[in-house]
Amino acid sequence: MRDSLLETWRALTPPLIRTELAGRRAPGLPATRTVFLAIDGAARRHLLVQATESQRPLESHDTRGLQVVTETVRIESNPENRFIDIVCLDPSQERLFATLAEDLLDCLAKSALPENDAVAQTISRWRAFWTVKSGTFTAEQATGLFGELWFLHRWIGATGHSRWMVTAGARHDFQWSESSVEVKTAHAASVATATHPIVSLDQLDKPVSGQLYLFSLLVLEDALSSNTLDGLVVTISRELEDAPASLAAFRDKLATYGYVPSDSPHSQKCLRVVREALYSVKDDFPRLTHHTFPDGVPAGVGDIKYSLSLSACEPWHIASRPTEPAAAFLRVGPGP
Repeated sequence: MRDSLLETWRALTPPLIRTELAGRRAPGLPATRTVFLAIDGAARRHLLVQATESQRPLESHDTRGLQVVTETVRIESNPENRFIDIVCLDPSQERLFATLAEDLLDCLAKSALPENDAVAQTISRWRAFWTVKSGTFTAEQATGLFGELWFLHRWIGATGHSRWMVTAGARHDFQWSESSVEVKTAHAASVATATHPIVSLDQLDKPVSGQLYLFSLLVLEDALSSNTLDGLVVTISRELEDAPASLAAFRDKLATYGYVPSDSPHSQKCLRVVREALYSVKDDFPRLTHHTFPDGVPAGVGDIKYSLSLSACEPWHIASRPTEPAAAFLRVGPGP
């Protein structure tokens, strides 16, 4: 649906007068709902939701690149009506705007919420992503995020999203009092050829409390696979949709990571999972940490990075599936 919305906006001809609007009615809505996709003379994209006089007006300018006002509007030859006018002010965010529009139209089609409440709730759900600069999400970030979300969805469960650390100060990707897990994802066909980059002496160091584990995910691009980063985001979001605060927190973390829905081709690549494995990082597990240098890192040496060969980690392998008894401690039960 998002692509059809984009095509509708692209097909519209900007009116000659800057303050006028050209638009088409959005399809698929009940007769009681009226929404227009429109553009103004400056070619800015609008989503106009008709609202009754009894509904409180909405107005917001606090989200970068997005403006919301309630006003009386005429769209071409249609009669004047009162609309909630959602305007995309940043052309680089047009795909995100279309995704927001898709979500809002779905909400208006399926729920009995008043139009102003539907608009307010939808914008609230997507506000976090408008803080992210479009087009900066790299292939490496997409692979790393895919692995972390795969682990969250498959091994912990979406309701355990609070364990997911997406902050510069966190040592490991997942942390709680009893355990910490560092997640690594590599494009590799087998354990024999797989390596994981370790980017600091802290990454495989002992957590402040509890036991450290390494989760390794091996993937390959495969057009026949149904696994994509965008698909994982949608799946986890659906599992959290009955808990708005949790869903908002999850989306805030995605935005902090640099992810924007439907913004990057990297997030739509189909990936086949070759192998997933959990390792206990203890005893003589192959790693470098600050403890490797009892007298301190030699003067003049810094920014230590190294590659970890996965084949060398096999003696510490404890589980290949989340259903195995050795992995039971990870699972968080369903939320309320």
